[in-house]
Amino acid sequence: MQQTELAELFGIAGMKEEARDFLEDLGSRIAARRKELGLTQIELAARINATQKIITSYERATCQIPVWRLPVLAEALGMSVEDLLGATKISRGRGRESKLEKQLDRVKQLPRSEQQFVIRMLDNALAHAQ
Repeated sequence: MQQTELAELFGIAGMKEEARDFLEDLGSRIAARRKELGLTQIELAARINATQKIITSYERATCQIPVWRLPVLAEALGMSVEDLLGATKISRGRGRESKLEKQLDRVKQLPRSEQQFVIRMLDNALAHAQ
């Protein structure tokens, strides 16, 4: 099946240019993060209970990702749904992000097991600081 036929099958052939651009950016973010984590498409597919073909179609933007799969995909990639979608941060009125906010964002990017390790370390440090 050719890419054009797939696009028609999954309903993205007549999609507006902005939506198509969004899906392409999303696919690029998925591929970049997967590679950053050293995962193959097959390994990522196993993490979200899908096939390698599905991951390929997400990364190439040949089909739309079901909304219910976004949190699962974000978790498998160790990121928030907002980061997966490329949402920009809303300013909190203070201008630049504080160092703590930047560090928390870095922790959010870690795999779940590493996040839990950092949280335990923080809990321990805070318990001794009081």
